Amino acid sequence: MLRKYDYRCSEGHVFERTVDSECPRQLCFCGNSAEVIWRKFPGTLAHSNARRFDPVTVFRKPDGTYALPGRSNDPTPAGMQRVELTSASAVRRFEKEENSRVKHIKEESLEREDRMFTPFKKQRREALKKKMETFSGLGRQFAEVAMKKSDERPSLSEKACKFDPNFHVQAFSMDAGNRLPFNDVDTGLKDKK
Repeated sequence: MLRKYDYRCSEGHVFERTVDSECPRQLCFCGNSAEVIWRKFPGTLAHSNARRFDPVTVFRKPDGTYALPGRSNDPTPAGMQRVELTSASAVRRFEKEENSRVKHIKEESLEREDRMFTPFKKQRREALKKKMETFSGLGRQFAEVAMKKSDERPSLSEKACKFDPNFHVQAFSMDAGNRLPFNDVDTGLKDKK
């Protein structure tokens, strides 16, 4: 009976093979020996340590922010801590925390900007109202419409409340159809999405 097995070699390459019987070891395309990491038998549940993706890697900076490497196997930069997200729930939790952090920074920035510019806006509005006394009827109407439009515009604080950073780990939020293929030594120089 044919069965599918997932294998991982010592270099971290993961691949799938369909074989006649259980083969605890297979040869990886890189030449290293690989061991079974996941079994799928018809009509049964997956092995308990199944994980169908390489961990998502991020680097935590000393200030608590994160740097995102181009590849999960990039070396850890000096002074940073390597964090591997090994489950979908860990990835989603990281996305949520990062979105919350970025939203908070944006809110503070827009509120600070709003507090800084409000007095200047008030002064300019008062100056315009004084000048409007010398405007023609049509000029006065135009200025009133412009002030009304300005008043209807949402404040920077209101914009901050609606701001969505939309940070996400692309591999978990977009399907392969949205990405260009790449190839390298890890993919055996074959296109992969």
